[in-house]
Amino acid sequence: MADAAGKKFVNDPSTVVLDSLKGLCALNPDLELLEEHKVLYHRPITTTYLDSQVHLISGGGSGHEPSHAGLVGDGMLSAAVCGDVFASPSSQAVLEAIKKCGGKKGVLLVVKNYTGDRLQFSLALSQARALGIETDMVIVGDDAAIGQGEKEFAGRRGLAGTVLIHKIVGSWARKGTPLSALARLASQLSTQLLTLSASLTPISLPGRSATFSIPEDSYELGLGIHGEPGASTVRFEGSKEVVDRIVDGLVGEGSSGRGYREVKEGDKIAVLINNLGGVSGLEMGVVVKDVVEALRSRGLAPSRLYSAPLMTSLDMRGVSVTLLRLPRAEDPKPDILNGGISEEWESLWTESGVLEALDDYVGVTAWPERGGAPVTRTVPSEEVPAKGAEERCSGTGGDTSKGKEKAETETKGGYKEAPKLRTLLKTACEALIAATAELNTLDSHSGDGDTGTTLSSGARALLDADAAGTLRYDDPAECFAEIQRVLATSMGGTMGALIGVWVGAVAEFLRQGKERTREEGEDLWDNLNGKAWAESVQIATKALSTVSGAKYGGRTLLDSLSPFASTLVFSGDVDVAARSAKMGARATEDIEHATHGRASYVGRSLKGHMDPGAVAVWRITEAIAAQTERWYEEERQAKMGMGGGGPGNMRQQFGGAFGSGVITMGGGGGRGDKKIMFG
Repeated sequence: MADAAGKKFVNDPSTVVLDSLKGLCALNPDLELLEEHKVLYHRPITTTYLDSQVHLISGGGSGHEPSHAGLVGDGMLSAAVCGDVFASPSSQAVLEAIKKCGGKKGVLLVVKNYTGDRLQFSLALSQARALGIETDMVIVGDDAAIGQGEKEFAGRRGLAGTVLIHKIVGSWARKGTPLSALARLASQLSTQLLTLSASLTPISLPGRSATFSIPEDSYELGLGIHGEPGASTVRFEGSKEVVDRIVDGLVGEGSSGRGYREVKEGDKIAVLINNLGGVSGLEMGVVVKDVVEALRSRGLAPSRLYSAPLMTSLDMRGVSVTLLRLPRAEDPKPDILNGGISEEWESLWTESGVLEALDDYVGVTAWPERGGAPVTRTVPSEEVPAKGAEERCSGTGGDTSKGKEKAETETKGGYKEAPKLRTLLKTACEALIAATAELNTLDSHSGDGDTGTTLSSGARALLDADAAGTLRYDDPAECFAEIQRVLATSMGGTMGALIGVWVGAVAEFLRQGKERTREEGEDLWDNLNGKAWAESVQIATKALSTVSGAKYGGRTLLDSLSPFASTLVFSGDVDVAARSAKMGARATEDIEHATHGRASYVGRSLKGHMDPGAVAVWRITEAIAAQTERWYEEERQAKMGMGGGGPGNMRQQFGGAFGSGVITMGGGGGRGDKKIMFG
């Protein structure tokens, strides 16, 4: 930690999240921690309590404390899934939280609109439903810095307004509202939220310096919560001027579509003034006063007013203001009746219904209890903790390791039958670990500077799995499926979700090929030649584009992965395909703005900096091409030693699941070319 900005009360940046969660549990005996997955849940998950209501689960990257772990408790969240700092949690961690809380009435996932969070929670949603756990999800995007029609693909970011969803929907869940109605109500409620932020300083992550710089006489307006710059840099002239700009961005007519939630004079609103982490209590009092005055000057008087650090961004000296427009009498009701839900739940979608939910007692110390109105206390009685829903699904008492152990004991053959597949996997992992610093530096221009750290954590976990002998190199379909499982538990964030989708698609392609060859009575892997591997790469790349919505040219990893895949299929030459990946990565240096992911929210030009995801693909493919070149040279030398004359026209084929390399000799004395043969 070289400078003052980087100094933190941290022992080890790699364990800071888990250390912090343990401290939170020490303060609150009602909380329990699943350490392996960094899932914090409400201890009184009793048989009666578990089945009495829908349970809310939220989460995301850490660094926003008290969100989300500090909001776990009676009346709000039943569990929080905590990723590493500013990195979304893995889908496996989300699934474990669902299994812990999934009673008879189901689970509602409340997710901030970030690509990684959406992907990881969506994957867990599908897996939970497959286990028979009734599960639904609502996406919250309340960032007023993003105007109507802007960021068409990524959409508005989820900010502090998410906490109001937790509070209101948590109260409605405790009333016994069914999941179908609760999901519709939550979705409708999220459309009434707007948040806008401003900060005097950037942030510094544990073990690192500030993510960007702000001139001494200026501040950033319209920031996210992950260390990215704001939409604009404005000269600082005091709290009142900053607040006026924020309120104008929320309700002003000249806000370029940003205030399109249609908050107008006379509307009833609830207001949350959120400390982003580093503002003193003295300053917050000034900000609150300025916000109230700014709203009243525009004909808006808060029905509820809250001020607290609820959705922070580490130590950022900034604030955000969230407006929740309360339902008007003439507003359309949420589409509840079409879901076959009793009409009684429509009464929740009223001004009084929302205010009662805000005023309802919660057993969460982080929530500012008084918001300008008396609080009605109804404290449920305690019960003896019961087994979680995962025990109902698996019958293993929640121990999910048994299935894994069984799979490991069934492993046969190991890597001896396919040494080249093992070598290429290790080569890719080592390339990512070596590129950690480079990728973090590139990511710091558009995000929180952790792409390299995230990818290297997954790479190290795969090397550990290789050393433990749990990767079935004799069965490539099962090998890639296990790779996906390892990454699901070791690599969160958007990048973790994207890599998981790609690896999963390769595994599925190989599985289908395995089934076809078995049905046709052929040897399982005789047909798994270079062409099949190239096709698996291309199909997986298309699947990734479909799931993420990203396309070539959008300043994402697809800018190098797509040309690699298409060139590999067309030419069969790994080296040529790797050069295409390199060209694609370097081309991102000329793209000013990203279309997807966190980088798409950066207002300033990114031109001059390559995309870290694209560079990661380049580094992997470059390393793989170098390894295939070494194999080529080894076999060429072997052939020369056998007296075969000149090297001729050599073509390289990887058959038998990369189990052996085959060189076919051509005539003539020229060196010729080297390809994966489409045999």
